[in-house]
Amino acid sequence: MASKRNLRHDLSRYLGKLHKPSADAGDAYHRWYYNTQVWQSTKWMGLPTYKSVSDMWNYQEILYSL
Repeated sequence: MASKRNLRHDLSRYLGKLHKPSADAGDAYHRWYYNTQVWQSTKWMGLPTYKSVSDMWNYQEILYSL
């Protein structure tokens, strides 16, 4: 049992180092999304939308889980 606990702990530490986005990453993405005006041509299921595609994807996942 102790070896499983150590493995989980080591894995958790490794994964924590694997992906550590900076605090500014989200802000930079939103600036890019707006400044490139990609939002003006974004469609979801054929309909124009000003929402971020990732937002729409999350909404779909939430609705599917209901």
